[in-house]
Amino acid sequence: MECSEEEFENWWDSPIGVEVRKWLKKRIIALSNEALTLPVVEKQVTTATYLGRKLELEFLLELDFKKLAEEP
Repeated sequence: MECSEEEFENWWDSPIGVEVRKWLKKRIIALSNEALTLPVVEKQVTTATYLGRKLELEFLLELDFKKLAEEP
């Protein structure tokens, strides 16, 4: 790990961290909306792709320093 827990927390609380979180939340909503449109629902692979993207973004939003330190 190349950053301390304090640096990690400070980044999320910084103006850029706040903006990144806002962007991630908006993207999650957009992916959810796209996945629920009729043409997409008819295609299971596309729906699974949208769900995977949504879950990845949610993981990033919930990431804390301990989880980050565990990642390879």
